[in-house]
Amino acid sequence: MNESQRQALLMRAQALIIEAPDATEARTRTAYLHGYLDGLLDAGQLSIYNAQELKNIATQYRDMRLAALGAAAGPNPPQGEDYGRPRTADQEASMAWWNTLALAERQHWMVEARNTGFVADAWVAYSRAQK
Repeated sequence: MNESQRQALLMRAQALIIEAPDATEARTRTAYLHGYLDGLLDAGQLSIYNAQELKNIATQYRDMRLAALGAAAGPNPPQGEDYGRPRTADQEASMAWWNTLALAERQHWMVEARNTGFVADAWVAYSRAQK
């Protein structure tokens, strides 16, 4: 992907944030863009400075859209049955494991977990493989 293609994708992603129909979608689209920028950074296609600057811009767009929707700025509020409970030792271990993986390793374990998108599923696949 050349620079002009990358810029076009980023501009489209930012437009999608501005056009989000509701607060959850605005937050989700911003998180997706942040992940995309992390991927470009990991691949050496963006500098740390540029990645952070683009993330800041995306966050500003998100906050502008949230304000227009009458929603509070910031990430999605926590949800689920585990919210508010202390993390288990297994949850802590899975987060520490995931944070040490390189991009290729993350991709491998996500494939092993059937691409669910959940680190917990990748952790289960990894744990099974270690037995």
